[in-house]
Amino acid sequence: MRYRVRAAIVLLAAACFATFASHAQAVDPDAWKQPDVRAHLKTGMTPDQVEAVLGTPARSRIHRSLAGNTRDLEFRSSNGRDWMIAVFMDGQGLFNYSVARLGADGDGLPVDAQPWRVLANWQALAPGMSLDEVEAIFGPPSAKAYTGIDGVETLTGWLYDVTPETGPASGMVMAVQDRVSGISTPLLAVP
Repeated sequence: MRYRVRAAIVLLAAACFATFASHAQAVDPDAWKQPDVRAHLKTGMTPDQVEAVLGTPARSRIHRSLAGNTRDLEFRSSNGRDWMIAVFMDGQGLFNYSVARLGADGDGLPVDAQPWRVLANWQALAPGMSLDEVEAIFGPPSAKAYTGIDGVETLTGWLYDVTPETGPASGMVMAVQDRVSGISTPLLAVP
């Protein structure tokens, strides 16, 4: 009888482990980078539902204000260079998400090959310019930011000089319908 109980416990444990293992990393950690995967995100989803689609987030943060509370889940690529933030409104579920995909970051380039580090170049930008005009001044962005929900993604900005050293001090050109809608210069040395 004891052996049957032990055998049953061992079989139950093995079944539980097999079930857990099949669900533990069922989602590729970089799956969120694919637009067809993000297309499954819908307004109002719970954090658990979003994790079922995208996998386990790298970090989470909470914002509290008089206007309301939000919770962010941050997903990072396996190489740490790409990220996505899903924003949840208290009591309403998923509100939207933003994605930044990094390209070349200019590391190791001389400053004259990094035009986004020159204040005069930022001063040459103006709302209403096309993104082609921005690229003519700065070259391609270090990262592109997208906002999306319910299967529709919109380009919302180009980021320049996104490195661990600059972090939130990176420069950003905000865009609406491929036109500059706002400009935020990076923190630059005072001349």
